[in-house]
Amino acid sequence: MGKTKTQDTITLLPVEQLKPHPKNPRIGMREDVISPIAAAIEAEGFHERHAITVRKHKTAYQIIGGHHRVEAAKRAGVDAVPAWVVEMDDDQAYMTLAKDNAQGEMSLVELAKHAAGVKPAKGKEGEGVKAWAEDMRFEHAKAFNLRKVGLYANSLSTDVCTKLRDKFSHVLAALESFKGDELDAIVLRIAAGELKTVADVRREAKRAEVVESLDNVSARQAKELAGEYDVIVIDPPWPMEKIEREVRPNQVEFDYPTMGEDELAAMTMPAAADCHLWLWTTHRFLPMALRLLEAWKFKYVCAFVWHKPGGFQPIGLPQYNCEFAVYARRGSPQFVDTKAFPVCFDAPRGKHSEKPEPFYDVVRRVTAGRRVDIFNRRKIDGFDVWGKEASE
Repeated sequence: MGKTKTQDTITLLPVEQLKPHPKNPRIGMREDVISPIAAAIEAEGFHERHAITVRKHKTAYQIIGGHHRVEAAKRAGVDAVPAWVVEMDDDQAYMTLAKDNAQGEMSLVELAKHAAGVKPAKGKEGEGVKAWAEDMRFEHAKAFNLRKVGLYANSLSTDVCTKLRDKFSHVLAALESFKGDELDAIVLRIAAGELKTVADVRREAKRAEVVESLDNVSARQAKELAGEYDVIVIDPPWPMEKIEREVRPNQVEFDYPTMGEDELAAMTMPAAADCHLWLWTTHRFLPMALRLLEAWKFKYVCAFVWHKPGGFQPIGLPQYNCEFAVYARRGSPQFVDTKAFPVCFDAPRGKHSEKPEPFYDVVRRVTAGRRVDIFNRRKIDGFDVWGKEASE
């Protein structure tokens, strides 16, 4: 890095010859800085304290320090401004620009963008980021981290950076997996406080990766041809007998042909290598449900509980006011969202044997890929359906 040479006297330069530094990472201009300077210039004229710093660049002068002062001069109707003209190389100019901006209280995002514009250190003391860190009075480690963060900030749109400002967080350093509009969307969630830690961002990256791997066109087409699903919900026609009673609700006949355990166990589940499965069952058939999971080569994980508003109560026993959606998996399927994801939930009753929509809302939110609902009684958004009444 060469030496800086500054002329001994201030030169009055025409405003139209002043050009902003092309790498100035300032995000817009600060009105609270410009207005009082413009008012002072209108009242008292330009003073030496308002002098800007520039370097001769081709046929114009490149502003190294004083972007806000130049804007204030324009607002005050001034045609020329006092300036110190310096001779310096690109690296020196950028370092001077950084220090000048820092005096104007840069936001963290702007500071990081500054660090990104500095050439990386080459192992020699006094060069690149290390020199910048020393001039800015930063620890070297912080300067290098700011540089990494700034590289991501440079990938963001100006609007997003403007919204970010001082809400900017070190979590941007974990954004390697995002690009384009998706990157903007994630950063806005960081600015809004939805993603607060590096772990939050990496979890979101993993979610995006899982969704992409399951929902891309080629993956879905391949599974469709193979008849495979990433998510299965099944409500088997359990081998239960109806009870005729003189009190309501009286059961006269089943709406669905029932199947025995051997028949159910012989079914082949249309499962992908990594597959989520929810098996609906009642208290009575819970042991059989667990046996079926083993027969279908699924591993039991937990049981989701649908808490109903009331239910059948056998004589001498508790009221059966819940049903189970036993969750099992094959392979290593992953949930794409685990927030607000309890195993117990309340939902109203529907038609006979109809499962509640809040359950499907959760499954759609926490899974991706192809989904099927077996022995279904109605159309379900986001699911292929198979069952006697599914097309009705």
